[in-house]
Amino acid sequence: MLASIPYIERIIEQYNRATEVNFATPGRYDCNKSDSSQQGTVVWITPRLADEVIITGDLHGHRRHFNSIRKMAALDANPRRHLVLQEVCHGGPTYPQNGGCMSHSIPENADSPGFDKTIFTRPLDPAELYERSSVFDLLWGRDFRPENAGAFAKIVDARILITGHEPGSEGYASPNDVQVIVDCCGEKGCYLMLPTDRELSHEEIVERIEWLD
Repeated sequence: MLASIPYIERIIEQYNRATEVNFATPGRYDCNKSDSSQQGTVVWITPRLADEVIITGDLHGHRRHFNSIRKMAALDANPRRHLVLQEVCHGGPTYPQNGGCMSHSIPENADSPGFDKTIFTRPLDPAELYERSSVFDLLWGRDFRPENAGAFAKIVDARILITGHEPGSEGYASPNDVQVIVDCCGEKGCYLMLPTDRELSHEEIVERIEWLD
């Protein structure tokens, strides 16, 4: 069935509105303003903005998991809770907080020269989303080697990396000692609920993994 013109226009308007809301995310740096406490495409989740953050994995249209997340997060009753959804619109900025960095994935060969870390502190060129750029590599990379994960953690000044992008039958994975992967597109969906007022070790974060109903 072909979509009608009014339906298409309505969807485009919803995407435009979603873009506006994304740019207005508290803690997100506006590159046209002078607030140097925030950085580029990074959302800084601090105790001033939130008490805790829930990180979910890729949904890929999994409605049951999406509804479970909405019920579990209960954002209307918890205004100081921050929820991160992945692959609703495929990718997005990184979310560092208290020694941890949440990004959709980690780039390939971050342990080799060439990754442009200025993508976190400047406006992005739309062409970077489609070419083999550092933005493209950040969104699509699957290089889970310990050396690569450690190198990327150093680039973003984080002790722990929390990512999605990688489907898993158990809903999560820990491919190295600095990275935790969560996934919500399979039968088993997982999430993390982390405090913003203290750092957690890799082991403590893995222990906090929960499964969706």
